Amino acid sequence: MARCKIDNTTGHLWIEEGESHIGLVADVAPILPIDKPYSFAVPAELESKISLGQRVAVPIGKKGRVISGFVVGLDRRIWDS
Repeated sequence: MARCKIDNTTGHLWIEEGESHIGLVADVAPILPIDKPYSFAVPAELESKISLGQRVAVPIGKKGRVISGFVVGLDRRIWDS
């Protein structure tokens, strides 16, 4: 899963390394020539607003470039950062 934390200035989601979490995870297919979706933890305040097929903006890559994509999966699960 992508490394995530909530940054109030950018709206991006970050999680500190070495922590286990449980929560809603969105699998997002970015509009890029890649063959797999990326997984992102969904902030609690957005859980009621996100749905399958919805277009979203997510940070991709080391520089965190924001790319549009579509939610192709939603699942409540445990993840380690």
